[in-house]
Amino acid sequence: KAAAKKKAAAKKKAAAKKKAAAEAKKAEEEKTEECDEEENPDGCDKERSLAGAWMQDGTSSSFAGGVVIERAGLLQVADQAALLEGLELCRSCRFLEWGYFTEQIPTAMNSLRMGFWVNGIAATSAQLSAAATKQARYSGDLLGMVWDGTQARATQGDFRSTVSFGVANYSVDAFSATFDGGQYSSAARGVKNGSPFRLQDAASGRNFTARGNLFGHPQAVGQPPPEMAGQFSITGNNYQAGGVFGGALVSQSGSDL
Repeated sequence: KAAAKKKAAAKKKAAAKKKAAAEAKKAEEEKTEECDEEENPDGCDKERSLAGAWMQDGTSSSFAGGVVIERAGLLQVADQAALLEGLELCRSCRFLEWGYFTEQIPTAMNSLRMGFWVNGIAATSAQLSAAATKQARYSGDLLGMVWDGTQARATQGDFRSTVSFGVANYSVDAFSATFDGGQYSSAARGVKNGSPFRLQDAASGRNFTARGNLFGHPQAVGQPPPEMAGQFSITGNNYQAGGVFGGALVSQSGSDL
């Protein structure tokens, strides 16, 4: 009789746990639907940008980039769906998530911040150290907002990058990007493993800056991280652009230690 009671209690507990899990799943689905239906729901982008960080092993890293539109009018930002149509960030990436956001700036009348975010599982310093003597090449996309004082527009570009790995540091040997008619190139030497890299270039009267990291779990110990991502900004005379970039490993070379 005692065993039967214990079995019944365990069954009841399992049923309650299953019900709680189902309710949590339903609540999450409803929240996702809210975010999809509303144009700019509070907190949706933030929650989405963090989604996945706690679901995977490792540490998360996130970047955001965009532009500030002063005295934004309705016609300038009304058709946001059209701005995003056809945009894609690294179709082959498995460890990255990305999205679009708009937010009002409380201290600036009728001003908006518009841009993109990218989030993922950052490669650990141990994983980078294990790839010492390897060189990896990455290729991917840039997504950004452009503001020239008249109309906000979303633009897509592309980038290529070569990275060399060492026991304590890694180097972005070359980073070249094309965005909105401009071409930029830069490098970052001796970046401490586990830390983000920084890039800077000036071309055709515009300044390009970027900050990024390496993402994902290598397929095998000693292999380079499979993905790269970060944010960028471009400034010039009556011109500003900002957004994110993300790409995947396309080839590698080098020998094991």
